[in-house]
This record gives sequence, C-alpha cells and structure tokens, in this order.
Amino acid sequence: MSDPWVGIEEDGRSTLQALVHSLAENKKLLGRRYSEWAVGGPTLEAAIALSAMTQDELGHSRVLYGLLEELRGVPATGDADWQVEGWGLSVLTRPFETWAHLIVVTVFLDSALTTLVEAATTSVFLPLQRRTRKMVEEERYHALYGSQWLERLARRPQVRRAMAESALQVFTEAMAWFGPPGDLTPLRAAGILGADADELRDRYFQRVRPALEALDLRPEAVAVPWDRWDPAWRRLRPGD
Repeated sequence: MSDPWVGIEEDGRSTLQALVHSLAENKKLLGRRYSEWAVGGPTLEAAIALSAMTQDELGHSRVLYGLLEELRGVPATGDADWQVEGWGLSVLTRPFETWAHLIVVTVFLDSALTTLVEAATTSVFLPLQRRTRKMVEEERYHALYGSQWLERLARRPQVRRAMAESALQVFTEAMAWFGPPGDLTPLRAAGILGADADELRDRYFQRVRPALEALDLRPEAVAVPWDRWDPAWRRLRPGD
C-alpha cells in the first residue's frame, strides 16, 4: 500500500485525521437523525425526499470512514459503525423534537459540513479530493430542500420564533466547528484544504445569512464561546 502521507508534515497529518473523523461522525449522526423522520414527515413527498437525504449522509459517512482507515494504515472497510464517544456535535446527540427543528439543522448544520467538503474538492491530497466531489453534488439538493422548507415554515410567526431560538444554538455550534481563528492553517498552506478556519467560517456565514435574516436574527451579534472549545473533539463543551 502506498503511503498517503507523502509530502504532508506531521502537524497536518494529525489535524486532517481529526477533521475527517469529526466530519464522518457528524454526517453519520445527521443521517440517523434524518432517518427518524423519514417516515414521519408532514407530507409523503417530504418523507421520501428525506429518506434519500438519509442515504446520502450515511453514504458520505461510510466513504469518509474508509478514508480515515486508510490514513491510519488499516484496511479500508468504510465501517460507519466505528465510533469514538464524544465526536458528534451536541445538536445531533438527541432526536429532533419537531419538523421545524429538523429543518433548522438542515439549513444551519448540514450546510456547515458542506462548506468544509467544498473546500476539499480542490485538495492536492487526492484521496480526499476524490471522495468529496460527488458529495458536493448531492448536498446541493439538501440545501434547496432546507431553504424551501424554512421559507414555508417561517411564514408562521409562532413557528418562526421557535426556529429562531434553535437556529442560534445550531449556528453557534457550526461556527465553532470550523475551529478557532488560525485553525487548519497547516492544511490550507499545504493545499489539502482550500480554506482555513477563518475563511471557512466566512463562507459559511455568507451561505446562511439569508436564512438568519428570514428568522429575524442578527448574526453579527453572535459570539462564539471559545472558552468552551474542545480541540480534541472539535466541538464546544456543554455550557453551565
């Protein structure tokens, strides 16, 4: 087996492994959360579409786990059941209580994962580049699905207020997931990613700005609590 790490410095290796692991685990958990509503959507068409999105996310996770196994020097099985406790973002560790909450996560978290995937499609690290290009194509449909449902639900003031409350939590976690200022710089410098943490955060912010405004939110006022950042798990620790 050829060495996939040729030309990549040690700090870049450990950062990439952690990032791929986090992305794979969050996609797996997102797929599981989607699956819980795939037979309970508000319309038959919505449920069928969500079922397809479930398969997409679980498929992406399996592909990314296969890459992670290769990076760790073991045979690639793509076993999406391989799990280390603590990798998933907190918004994915419990079922979504309402359809509106699911849509919030689709718009604000699924799009954050996609922002990172997009930055890998031009990677000089070919094992990563090859695995992410198809994901971007499939994620375009997820984004359209989420934005259309958010626009529809936000017309109802009471639902819009509830969505705004959960959106702030999801948005904050997503902004933190890219890492603190200066994070991912070794990967950006080596051409493994097309952006560092600050650039990813800005791209994501511009992507979801219309959705935040549709929920009457002022995203500029949101501050990420970096004192709760856990670099080992790439997520915020639970608040007090």
